[in-house]
Amino acid sequence: MIKTYTEMHLHTAETSTCGTVSAIESIPLYKEYGYDAVIITDHFNRDYFFDYYYSGKPWEKCVEEWFNGFYTAQKAGKECGLKVLFGMEIRFDGNCNDYLVYGITKEDILKDPCMWEWGEEKFSAYIKEKGYFFAQAHPFRDRMVRCDPKLLTGVEVFNAHLYHNSRNDLASEFCFENKLIPIAGSDFHHPNTLRGCGLLFLGEINSSADVVRMLFEGRYQLVIPGNYKYTKKK
Repeated sequence: MIKTYTEMHLHTAETSTCGTVSAIESIPLYKEYGYDAVIITDHFNRDYFFDYYYSGKPWEKCVEEWFNGFYTAQKAGKECGLKVLFGMEIRFDGNCNDYLVYGITKEDILKDPCMWEWGEEKFSAYIKEKGYFFAQAHPFRDRMVRCDPKLLTGVEVFNAHLYHNSRNDLASEFCFENKLIPIAGSDFHHPNTLRGCGLLFLGEINSSADVVRMLFEGRYQLVIPGNYKYTKKK
């Protein structure tokens, strides 16, 4: 059986302002570590677009610039033989919650500007209509509030970011108590935060649609790093 070792939560310095590693550097690292695929989940929120869209730049140009991290990663992946797929981490106006989204396309984003203005309820209805996947990331970090589980598809039950206390045990309880779909990811931002976290899909992954389908079918295993230890950043 073909298995696909996949990173579900990766940021690029080209797009995510909190990222410190460019896609040119991170993609070969993932290949060397043994991953078969990665999903780029750069931040998609008002803060990123404030100096662009809200200052009058056409939405199409804003989106093209936001995709720079993904395009750079995609090119690097072709060069080293690593599959690079598209996702995003959206934050809505009104709170600090983050949500991982899989299945959504560039065409969707171009068609509906400023989805961060929608809020969880409207966005959830949109996701369900489209058949995409919508998971709350690290729901028990400081400043986070739990989303109504009825609006979610899944929960990030293990977030391996070294410098945030994600309280993964509580995230797991929240997920399973509400019968949601569990996922895990590295939340890669820095060179030392690649710890082997992710999902092992029990089949071949060639597109974001494949990812969504296998998540719904439960055709995967969680990959949790044994060497993970939360560390307060100095």
